[in-house]
Amino acid sequence: MVENGMIDQLPTHDDPEEAIEVLDNLKLRFHLKDRWRDTYPDTKTYTFPQNKPGSQSRIDCIYITDKLLLLTREWKIEVTGVPGADHKLTSV
Repeated sequence: MVENGMIDQLPTHDDPEEAIEVLDNLKLRFHLKDRWRDTYPDTKTYTFPQNKPGSQSRIDCIYITDKLLLLTREWKIEVTGVPGADHKLTSV
C-alpha cells in the first residue's frame, strides 16, 4: 500500500481508501509522519521494483515524530548490496 498513488507508484493509481484511512488514523494517534516524503515532497523514487516491467512503488517508509526528526539527517533510498534483495533500502 502507498499513501499517494500519484507519486509513490507506477503506474499511478490509488490504493483502497479503507487501508489508507487506517494508516492515517494510526499516524494521527501517534503523531507520526513519513519523513522521507516530507524531506523530498516531489521526488519520484521507488523501493520496490516489481517483475512487471515499469511497475514499481515506494512501500518502505520510516514514520517518526517531530521530536525525533531533530535527531535525523541524510534520508536515502538506495540499493542494499544484498544479493537477491527485492527492495531498496530506506535509511536515515
